[in-house]
Amino acid sequence: MLGGVRINLGVLVGVLIYTIVRTLIILYKSALAVIIPVSPEWLEYILIGMALILITLFRPQGLIPEKPTLTLARSKLEKIRRRVIQEFSGSS
Repeated sequence: MLGGVRINLGVLVGVLIYTIVRTLIILYKSALAVIIPVSPEWLEYILIGMALILITLFRPQGLIPEKPTLTLARSKLEKIRRRVIQEFSGSS
């Protein structure tokens, strides 16, 4: 969900963000208890759940999507195939 099948950068970015947010929650737990209406122990789980839902809804291709594999058009492939066949049949 964070990156494509061949893209590990999205996973790395996601883990980095998760680690930073988790560390901040742990460090500022007492300050957060005054500000937010829920216990700071649950804040980590709430944020991860919200992130998963939002990424699934708005970025189903992942945070860093895979680049598409560029291919030639069928007409160009046919031209190349005909040229190769002509070269091989002409050289025999």
